Amino acid sequence: MSSSLPLPSIMVEMSVDQSTAQWLTTGFTLVNAIMIPITAFLQDRFSTRKLFVFSMSLFAVGTLLAAVGLNFPVLLGGRLVQAAGAGILMPVTMTVLMLVFPVDRRGSAMGIFGLVIGNEGEGVGRLVREKCDFTASIPMKGDIDSLNASVAAGVMAFEIVRQRMNVQK
Repeated sequence: MSSSLPLPSIMVEMSVDQSTAQWLTTGFTLVNAIMIPITAFLQDRFSTRKLFVFSMSLFAVGTLLAAVGLNFPVLLGGRLVQAAGAGILMPVTMTVLMLVFPVDRRGSAMGIFGLVIGNEGEGVGRLVREKCDFTASIPMKGDIDSLNASVAAGVMAFEIVRQRMNVQK
């Protein structure tokens, strides 16, 4: 999800050239872009909860594949599976924000979501990486950042549960 993948170190460790390594970013973007509009179709057929759980699971499976990928094709496959999960997760998260937050708080919730997703490599992503990586780090081959987007999704899920609990009181 991050545009700041450590491509030079991946190129060295996986013994691939720049144009091949670039497929980690290009492939992620391509699959992600394909999955976003397909999610509208999926949302008509499956509940938001099922899609959320499925997309988070898909992202986790992709992360596991990428983490254990001892060669470039497995790493790329993991990134593409991550992209499919992320492509579903983004519109589903927007739906959840619209359902959970009252009308007067939706703008703030969507703004925070946009900051986290839009600036994952810098800004909020850097803050998460500096402050939270010790609790969210997943060992990966080489010099690869941990899963800042997963940490952000966890924080957002906690906030949604907290908001629901406050509304029910």
